[in-house]
Amino acid sequence: MPRDTDQGTLGALLWGAVRRPLPAQIACGDAYWAGSTAAARLDFGLADGLGHGPEAERAAQSALEAFRSGWALPLEAAVWEVHRRIRDTRGCVALFGRIHLPSGHLETVGIGNIEFKPLPGWSPSFLSMPGVLGHAVRKTHVFENQLGPDQGFAAFSDGITRRFDWGNFDTNAPPMDLANALLESAGTDRDDASVLVIRRSTLP
Repeated sequence: MPRDTDQGTLGALLWGAVRRPLPAQIACGDAYWAGSTAAARLDFGLADGLGHGPEAERAAQSALEAFRSGWALPLEAAVWEVHRRIRDTRGCVALFGRIHLPSGHLETVGIGNIEFKPLPGWSPSFLSMPGVLGHAVRKTHVFENQLGPDQGFAAFSDGITRRFDWGNFDTNAPPMDLANALLESAGTDRDDASVLVIRRSTLP
């Protein structure tokens, strides 16, 4: 089954991401992105377009493109801009965030059934708000946490079962390896699936 992967670093931050379409499909309705659009800041997003196929893929990709272009806006305003700009698509659920360096200050906003699971030993606050970007969003909320050395998280779509146990994975593995392991072991065959893993290392 075809997979798309990406990985990178920014200072002490390491990330890896993977996605694959619903079996027997070519277009993938899930999309991810991580990159630096402002000095000493990692921006990231994971989006799941409604349904499957090319139109779901267009919705998810459009959401990430809109988020990237809103890099200068406060995070909450950037998410509302995504909502406005993808009204001509079928819509998506998504998680967007920013990590500021060197402080490790983490901001996240989630809309719909997108998951955020911290690695063991860290308990940040996060709750995804109900809604569908591009169609029906009533409320957004920015959760603010501190991402310290050796702390991290996985963001993933509903193509990954939320009931997996970190005890079954090597959470010290590189983020790309961990993302691939999650997709392989916790991915379902009923949906598109995507995982983004970000961890802060002990390096400055």
